[in-house]
Amino acid sequence: PDTQSNRTPGDTFNNFLLPSLDMAVGPQYAGNREERLRTVCGTNNVMKTSMVAFISTKLVDILVRLGLDSLILETQKRLWKKHSLIYSNVPGFEQRVHLLDATHTVERLAVYYPNMVSQSIFVSYCDKLCFSLTADYKQVEDPNALVSAFAEEISSWMEEINLQKSKIEN
Repeated sequence: PDTQSNRTPGDTFNNFLLPSLDMAVGPQYAGNREERLRTVCGTNNVMKTSMVAFISTKLVDILVRLGLDSLILETQKRLWKKHSLIYSNVPGFEQRVHLLDATHTVERLAVYYPNMVSQSIFVSYCDKLCFSLTADYKQVEDPNALVSAFAEEISSWMEEINLQKSKIEN
């Protein structure tokens, strides 16, 4: 259904679109975060100015209006099993939130969507980056290894940033 007509001014929302794009992975990026970041930024800039999202969204609206929702669902199932990347610019919480009352402060966020795919979800919360992983054990033997690798990569990256910041300040 057309969800845009149900929105009121000031609503926070996400529109989902699954474009196919090249990912900055592979041996040419090993140990070279700057090149990987440049490549990702270039891809994002092309995506943001492309008409593909507009045309795809309009095509979905037309298919829904024609009652062909099942065609969309089958296409999404086929694509999601291969790959997906959803980027949202809806900001996370910048101030602590509470569950039930002020004595139960939320310390971190974890996201779990029990659907058909393995997924990594990053959410910001009070200047923290939270990482959730949903994995299919048939496809990912050791999901904890992925979580550990992510934590190590972010820690290493933060050490480099703090070192550079320290050099600039001195």
